[in-house]
Amino acid sequence: MMTMTRFQNLPRLPIRRTVALMILVLIVTLITIFASWVLTYRPALSPASSHEMLFVTKPTFWENPIRVWEMITEQRPCEYQILGWDVDNRLYYQANCGSETQIWEYGSAQGHKVAATLPNELIQHSVSKDNVLDLVYADRVIPREYEQVTRPLLLESKGYFSHDEQLIAIVTQHIYGPQDIIILTSKN
Repeated sequence: MMTMTRFQNLPRLPIRRTVALMILVLIVTLITIFASWVLTYRPALSPASSHEMLFVTKPTFWENPIRVWEMITEQRPCEYQILGWDVDNRLYYQANCGSETQIWEYGSAQGHKVAATLPNELIQHSVSKDNVLDLVYADRVIPREYEQVTRPLLLESKGYFSHDEQLIAIVTQHIYGPQDIIILTSKN
């Protein structure tokens, strides 16, 4: 009888809190796994079959669920402007994220980083939007007959040729959601 009384007097609150915390951690973990593996973020436009794509503003593993959420809730945290290419085929672009503006540089070998300096002369050989539209398609548009009508809405900028004219940089956007910078290169 004495043992039973001691058992009933043990505090149950810490056990309940521990179980609730474990359940919360499990739910957050499952949501993160779902958002990262199942809901992989992609730009609004994909390359046509004749081209390949480099995703300049690709989110990291941890940023992916945030970018998916921004796409679903139609938020645009950053707006991008292509400034041009240097003679070493590095792309320079400006990111306006809220009240912060930064200049970035992207080279296919080293990825993207904040630019230490901006070259004096950037190459801005442009390609018209109409010509760029032939190089991309909107693969998430359903029904498919509206893909060609939707594509111009998803292309935010004209294209910009690199110094060697092998790469074309564009800004694409989900209609009311995030913008991205992609680079198209010919498969040939």
